[in-house]
Amino acid sequence: MPAIGLDLGASKAVMAVLAGGEPRLIPNREHSPLTPAALALDPQGGLVWGHDALASGEGALEMWLPRLGEAASLALGGLEYTPEELAALFFDCLRQEAEAHLGQALGRVVLATPLAFGQRQLALLRQAAHRAGLFVLSLVPSTLAAGLAYAWEHPTAEPHTMLVADFGAGSLGVALLRTFPGALTVLGQAGNRWLGGEDFTQAIVAHLLRRLQAERGLLLDETQAARRALRRRLRRTAEAAKVALSTVEQVRIALAPEDLGLKVGLDEVLRRNQFEGMAEPWLAQALETVERALAEAGLSPEGVDAVLLAGAASRMPFWQAELARRLRRARFLRDFNPLTGTAMGAALWAALVGQVRCPTCGVASPREATACPRCGSRLSGEARLACPRCFVPNRPEGLSCHKCGTSLRAARQRAGAPLARAWSGDEGLRCHRCGLVAPAGAGSCPHCGSVVAPFVGGLSRYDVGLEGDGGRMDVVLPRGRGLPTQPAWRVFASAEEGELLEVPLYEGDKPVARRNERCGTLRVELPADGGSGCRVRVGFGFDADGLLEVRAEADDGSGHALDAWLEWAP
Repeated sequence: MPAIGLDLGASKAVMAVLAGGEPRLIPNREHSPLTPAALALDPQGGLVWGHDALASGEGALEMWLPRLGEAASLALGGLEYTPEELAALFFDCLRQEAEAHLGQALGRVVLATPLAFGQRQLALLRQAAHRAGLFVLSLVPSTLAAGLAYAWEHPTAEPHTMLVADFGAGSLGVALLRTFPGALTVLGQAGNRWLGGEDFTQAIVAHLLRRLQAERGLLLDETQAARRALRRRLRRTAEAAKVALSTVEQVRIALAPEDLGLKVGLDEVLRRNQFEGMAEPWLAQALETVERALAEAGLSPEGVDAVLLAGAASRMPFWQAELARRLRRARFLRDFNPLTGTAMGAALWAALVGQVRCPTCGVASPREATACPRCGSRLSGEARLACPRCFVPNRPEGLSCHKCGTSLRAARQRAGAPLARAWSGDEGLRCHRCGLVAPAGAGSCPHCGSVVAPFVGGLSRYDVGLEGDGGRMDVVLPRGRGLPTQPAWRVFASAEEGELLEVPLYEGDKPVARRNERCGTLRVELPADGGSGCRVRVGFGFDADGLLEVRAEADDGSGHALDAWLEWAP
């Protein structure tokens, strides 16, 4: 069974798998490929997700993915969870869905991630998948996955420059791609992690609140809990209205007093032009992201031949109209599903990966390897035990939950026989010319020699650097570099005696380091005899997925390797 492709967004998840050399969507229990990214507890205290979570009432946790990387604590069933723990929970739920459909245990996954995600978010997402028992074969920007899916479906298309805009619920990513027969390259890209379809939903929520307060003379309960409860009730209605206004000119919003938990109800008609007026500030931000992507690619709007839309928010008519107005020469590629196409691209990406990299030591191994030959780390997923109290996935050999300390004996007794675990990654892509399915990682068809797996060239997403003299941002790895990169070396001297050298790392394009996001901390274990002023050379680089990697050695001419690692905790 090949590795699955998983597109995890702020509001939904979609999974796909290669079958017969072609991507196929994996349906959930409701026979839909779309699983809402929601978690809740049912009346019996069991964990539910997706559509069941949304139907459970006001206690459902939604929109937690945009908070990944924050020092946040979110409540579910009386317990507090970090966004990373919620991601691990949701990955475990999706794993169950996929295994139920495929009848086999999952081993590996390719994650399509928001282009706007930075180093910390990407690293924590990969860690969350690992905690759920999934081995991440690769991380691919959602814009590149979408472009790959479209290019694979149109192998004979003429070379062209394509703008891919992935407008999801939590973020916006825009990339300029150049397609050739057998190749797909990124020319430039830009993202906004703080702008998504949820902002447009909240604009409607704010409008409804103003109507309740001003027009009906209603004094809303000023307690924080009451305001949150009212906003949750209005949000579902606002989201439905936003979606409806993508296809109709107006929508009626009717809420009875009992629906709102108030003494009065709400009944009004919201027109599309009203919604567009509310959305203007966020639309301006979205268009600014498009301009930045064009500038990074060195292109004018006239240089764009085609537009590919992905993400649920891309269906908003005024967003499409503005893109059409600015990119007058470009045609819109309508034969692409903006909700599921990215997952299809992630499944295709799984067939492009020729080797498996060990997440511990970085050694590359053949696809069929299940353990690293150097350090013994697993190169495929493994089963997990869900804690009966907090539901967090745990390693099967554990005696108690690593989060809440609950015994895992009951979970172990309830666990059924393990599913058969096939090698994940034994299938490649179907040749468009002769129909033969090539082995995974093969660039050409072994039968007729035609190209089956295009070359795909990605770029680094953000500047990564250190705090230099006067607090300036000393960029070590610039954005827009081809992946993977060669290491960039810096020399550090320890200021005092100690066992560790610690260096804060920043990500962003602002000239002052601390005005950028602190994405992590470099730690280097110093030689025992180094003493104060010990000098260390550190090499920084981006791997093929665009993730930061480091290595260190003593700066004494010996080339003696030192232990170096990155910590991502906020």
